[in-house]
Amino acid sequence: MKSKRGFDKHLRRTTHSRFTGAQDIDVPVTIVYGDREPLVPKRAHHGDELPKHTRCITLHGCGHVPT
Repeated sequence: MKSKRGFDKHLRRTTHSRFTGAQDIDVPVTIVYGDREPLVPKRAHHGDELPKHTRCITLHGCGHVPT
């Protein structure tokens, strides 16, 4: 993806903006991270901004695209 036109611009813009309003989500939410995730730093995992009913799962031995 890094070699694609626009990637650096996209990364800069999304690094400095945040999704807000998650507390209002009233459907089931599951967040899955691989424990070998190289792109999304642990400091970006803001559980306090997610709905209280969010289920978080860590996939051991997986990276950014666990499929």
